[in-house]
Amino acid sequence: MVSGMARNNLLGPAGAVSDVFGAGQAIWAIICTAWAVLVAVSVWSFHTIQSFMDQGWGAVFLAGLGAATVATFAVSTLFFGLAGLAIGYRRLRPLPTPPQPTPPNLVGVAPIQAPAVELQSDVADLRQQVAAFERSARERFELGLAGLAKEVAEVAERLGKLDQRAAGRLDARYDHFRDAIAKIEADVASLSAQQESLRDSVERRFGVRDAEASLVLSDRTITQLADKLLKANPSDYADEQAWRNDFAVWRMYLMDFWETAGRWDMQSNDAGDQAADMFRVEDLDYRAVQGQPGSAISSDFVMQNKWRLVAIVTARHNAQCDAVMWRIHAEARSRSIPDGVPWPRSRP
Repeated sequence: MVSGMARNNLLGPAGAVSDVFGAGQAIWAIICTAWAVLVAVSVWSFHTIQSFMDQGWGAVFLAGLGAATVATFAVSTLFFGLAGLAIGYRRLRPLPTPPQPTPPNLVGVAPIQAPAVELQSDVADLRQQVAAFERSARERFELGLAGLAKEVAEVAERLGKLDQRAAGRLDARYDHFRDAIAKIEADVASLSAQQESLRDSVERRFGVRDAEASLVLSDRTITQLADKLLKANPSDYADEQAWRNDFAVWRMYLMDFWETAGRWDMQSNDAGDQAADMFRVEDLDYRAVQGQPGSAISSDFVMQNKWRLVAIVTARHNAQCDAVMWRIHAEARSRSIPDGVPWPRSRP
């Protein structure tokens, strides 16, 4: 085998590898610099040619770059050719082989022999010691295991007693808390029912008062507009569009009146159905209307039927309005709410 010093001698001095890499970087720097100079010289050469300058600096630069590339390729081919000649020469005339180190001569040296008898005796003693250690370890392990089992049994017995005591205490506390929670739930349910009843009472008390005031104002507006629409005087309406506008307002107030009455009158049916029933008119109802509208309404069939609808619905409203409003007024008085408007009312 070759020693470490011999390897160092074969590989060369300690800084040989770094020197090789430094030389390679210097060579590449020289090559790149030479190629850049060659490109610059080529571009400058083509700059002196007028035909290339006529094509612009781009053509001049590309032509110089191409010429530098061709020159570089020619030089690279020359170097590769020289390298091939050097390799061929070295193969034809190789370097002499260095001398190989001579292995040491071990002829006549007696081999090392172990004392077999002493070794067998030592092995027997070691086996006896191992067997004795195993017996001792087994006895200690069995004694420790028995003691541990006894301690585990005692701990389990204590835990069982503690579990029984804790279970009894927990059952008692659970029953106590369950009864307390049931009582609290019952109290909460009772308070919720009282709160809901109080809220309904307050809402009903103030709601019926506001409904009473709203119905009085709506009825007054409905009555005034109905009288004006039925007369249809030209002094009140410049054209039919003005009459239609009042008709829409009258219809809106009438629907709102009966929807409010349906919500707060305990004897009324559904608010929406009651308001719709006021405008449910048949052909016989239209034919039963007596009289003619004023000159503000033309003889158009649609306008004539709207005027008859005002007469029919106004009559129904007047026939049912008093009873509903008196019931709401009586409920407001029964809840100890001061009157919002004077009663009974007087119709124009």
